[in-house]
Amino acid sequence: MKNCPYPLISLFIVGLFLACSSTPSPEEPLSKAVSTAPQAKKVVLSPQNPEFRLANEVIPQAYTLHLDLDPRKDGFKGKTAIQVSLLEETNSFFLHSKKLNITSVVVQSESQQLTPEIKTFEKEEQIGLFFSETLPPQTLTLHIEHEGLYGTDLKGLYKVNHPTGEYLFTQMEPISARSLFPCFDEPQFKTPFRMHLKVPKDINAIANMPLIDESESAGFITKNFQPSPPLPTYLVAMMVGPFDEVIGPNIPATKLRPNPIPLRGFALKGKGEKLQYALKHTGEILLALEDYFGIAHPYPKIDIIAVPDFGAGAMENPGAITFREWLLLLDEQEAGVRQKRAFVGVMAHELVHQWFGNLVTLAWWDDLWLNEAFATFLGHKITAQVSPESLALESLIRGTHSAMNSDSIPASRQIRQPIVTHHDIHNAFDGITYSKGAGFLSMLESLLGEEAFRKGITEFLRKNAEGIATVDDLLHALETQSQNPVTAVAKSFLNQPGVPQVGVSIACDDSKATLSLSQKRYFKLGLRTDAENLWEIPFCYKTDQSQKTCVIFKQKQQSFPMDHCPEYLHPNADARGYYRFSIDGQYSDNLNKNIDLLTLSEKLALADSLKAAFRNGEMGFAQIDPYMKKYGRMPQRILSTSFTELFGFIHDHVWQHEPPAAFEKYVERIYAKPFQKIGYLPLEGESQDIKLQRQAYFNLLYKYANRASVQKWLYKKGLKLLKAKEKGRDTSFLQAELRWLAFHAILTKGTPKTNKNHFRRLKRLLLKETDSSWRRTFISVLGRTPVESHFDALIGLLPNVRKNEKTSIFWALMANPIFQEKTWETFKAKYDEFSQEIPQGSLAYTPYLPNAFCDIQRVAEVEAFFKDKIQDIPGAPRNLQKAIDSIRTCHGLKEKSAPGIRSFFGVTP
Repeated sequence: MKNCPYPLISLFIVGLFLACSSTPSPEEPLSKAVSTAPQAKKVVLSPQNPEFRLANEVIPQAYTLHLDLDPRKDGFKGKTAIQVSLLEETNSFFLHSKKLNITSVVVQSESQQLTPEIKTFEKEEQIGLFFSETLPPQTLTLHIEHEGLYGTDLKGLYKVNHPTGEYLFTQMEPISARSLFPCFDEPQFKTPFRMHLKVPKDINAIANMPLIDESESAGFITKNFQPSPPLPTYLVAMMVGPFDEVIGPNIPATKLRPNPIPLRGFALKGKGEKLQYALKHTGEILLALEDYFGIAHPYPKIDIIAVPDFGAGAMENPGAITFREWLLLLDEQEAGVRQKRAFVGVMAHELVHQWFGNLVTLAWWDDLWLNEAFATFLGHKITAQVSPESLALESLIRGTHSAMNSDSIPASRQIRQPIVTHHDIHNAFDGITYSKGAGFLSMLESLLGEEAFRKGITEFLRKNAEGIATVDDLLHALETQSQNPVTAVAKSFLNQPGVPQVGVSIACDDSKATLSLSQKRYFKLGLRTDAENLWEIPFCYKTDQSQKTCVIFKQKQQSFPMDHCPEYLHPNADARGYYRFSIDGQYSDNLNKNIDLLTLSEKLALADSLKAAFRNGEMGFAQIDPYMKKYGRMPQRILSTSFTELFGFIHDHVWQHEPPAAFEKYVERIYAKPFQKIGYLPLEGESQDIKLQRQAYFNLLYKYANRASVQKWLYKKGLKLLKAKEKGRDTSFLQAELRWLAFHAILTKGTPKTNKNHFRRLKRLLLKETDSSWRRTFISVLGRTPVESHFDALIGLLPNVRKNEKTSIFWALMANPIFQEKTWETFKAKYDEFSQEIPQGSLAYTPYLPNAFCDIQRVAEVEAFFKDKIQDIPGAPRNLQKAIDSIRTCHGLKEKSAPGIRSFFGVTP
């Protein structure tokens, strides 16, 4: 799953046999289907909270689902048959069920039919079946009739109302299958699924597997789908509604796979034409992954479905991959570079999951990183292959550095975090699992070598195909294939939180040189814990005489001999190491002098460590200044924008959104000439990166330099863009990445009268807009209105926007300094009302709202307000602690850095 919490920008297997060759044929009975499927491993775990896990005495072997799904109604009915193996004698056992009305349970044993007593345990989301006699080990079939309501929280099976009709979508990951059918809702339990969906005539139904046949009766059609290979419950998927169906190009057969893979796209009625770009480019990504693994795609079809209201970014359901509309519905002429890159990156991420997660599944949620870190790392790797211009590997490094920021507070979690509550499961879907995990894998690949790493993970996939696996299975495969003991290194990064900070010093004399290293956990300013951390770090460095030398650094302080006395040393060659660094003495200056000899990735690593030194108070602004100027003038966008986040911090928190002229001139002196070089308008044939660099320069000169010529140009384009949208005309005359700034200009840079007029017109456009990309732009920019009386109109939008857009209104308002206090007070006063409007998955992130204040005086208030309200919102308590850590460090950095910044710019407090 590609997760999309706020704030977040911010991103295999079966070649041994034909896809689905182990799947039973449609005519085979359930019992035979079970016998042909691999048996699930019996994973013996000792959770700290025993009631949280199901016992391993009952193992499901196959499901048959009969579901009546009418989107015009409020709920559904179902009959679920589960064949299970009873491994120990018992008179009771449990399975998951959430908010289902269980109307009947009949258990067929090998010799008789039993009717157990049913008890519901709402807190545990379980039902217990209690028998009047002790049952010996045997095979049982559970026949359960149930009914329930469609979800309203973008989880489970939920309903989306649209002018073109009613639609049903599923999002089961992590633990929402239990709200659709009673089940053993843990990832270790993988079984085949048969699905029979009864839906109204003349609408579509999609499921994981291809349709076998259908039968009509009394205005309804029952669609019967091919049995699936073994799947965990979180990958079960179905969608129902009057979709546009677009047939894409089949993905051609290969040496690994003799049959082509059918490819289809689905979108809400009337939106199908925008699927063409996605359908055109999906096949090349899939083929690149098959080639990398040497293992065929495991499933018989690929459907890609655009979901208008979706809590996640995308979901890797086998055969039925779902995406937010913004990621899948692209107008090739109007879509911007970022949207196209996002499609390729997220599609690669979800297709990696067909192997990592789907064919081989985590045994328990503590190994979620086996799914998400691999999908992130290999998704970037394959994106770089099919779209070299995307700079995906460099973006992976930036993503790792972003994870380091999250990993620099006490509330940070481990990559492989123990999972003992529902909160822990939901918290696992974060930047630590995805981006830190990906950075860790990048470091591991660098340590082992690319080919040994590839062979190791391929062996892991082949050995565990259609089953489950743990971290130990992976590390065993990597060590076997590479002949390199990596377990100690791996577990030192997987099983403790935090990012190492490596201190580097070099001592030289006439006869020898010594590299001395020290390590400690890096914290942002004002934060620490008492825990001792020690990593086994693959420390790789570059000098003027050696491109890459690596040592394993495993002590608090450790020295290593060098074969020469270097002129300079970069402490993270290729930027693959998950650590930050500081260099003592002259070698820090020498590295700056030789910066042009570094690779792009090494320059990124240097910039990250410099910014980290600023954030923890070790460097002041005057020390960072030379680097900000040098990087700002570098020709590559990813480097020239490396320090721009510091401009945002200074503008918002030191200057309180009212910067002095000296600051504006400072920004202008750095970026005006590079901007002039690339110009206002795209040139024919210019690269994607130049387009994104133009957007970055526009933003810097518009917001931080307050450059009148840029603001005037954007104002004119904003007026033209507004009229074009109102009249339904072509809007490709303006680079897509500049739309937000152009609208912001007409909303804020005119007269009070024109600003109000443009607000009303933009709001009207939002309310009738169906394209998710434009809606994102409208919501975000409307929140920046300078007119205080518009506040109520913006809050009034909440009932009229999609569920996954509701918190975007609050984030937009909190980004506007004139609304921050009022937004926070309104949110507190109407929390009970708002919490009914906002999906729980989004509500879990609302403790971050007060971070905009950067004021330590708010900590007690924030904690007191949220503490009792969020205990039952999965993931929210840890988010609250992280938010409090963020407020503390923001305030501390402001207090520490502000005097030096004011002095640098000649501003009197």
